[in-house]
Amino acid sequence: MRRPAVIERRIEAIKSAIPLTTDPAVIEPHQLLVMSLIHRLALTLGYLAKYDHLIDERFQALDDAPLFDALPGAGQHLALRLLPPVSGYMSPPRVGVN
Repeated sequence: MRRPAVIERRIEAIKSAIPLTTDPAVIEPHQLLVMSLIHRLALTLGYLAKYDHLIDERFQALDDAPLFDALPGAGQHLALRLLPPVSGYMSPPRVGVN
């Protein structure tokens, strides 16, 4: 839920903010850190899309998949989460296994 008034107040607060420091020895390494984190996040998001695709393929191959796909309101993601506990596809936890 987006609230334009709240967003506008935050933008104005950012514009009027006073920097804690202007020292390049502090700012530049942190800029590099932020850039490296952005690249990691982009890479992770790409792999998450691949995982989603693989999970969907495996789900659709199951015999009960059409039943769970047809549940009202289940949607693409909820049907995937309903199937294992209800259908017995969930394997028991493996305690003490590396």
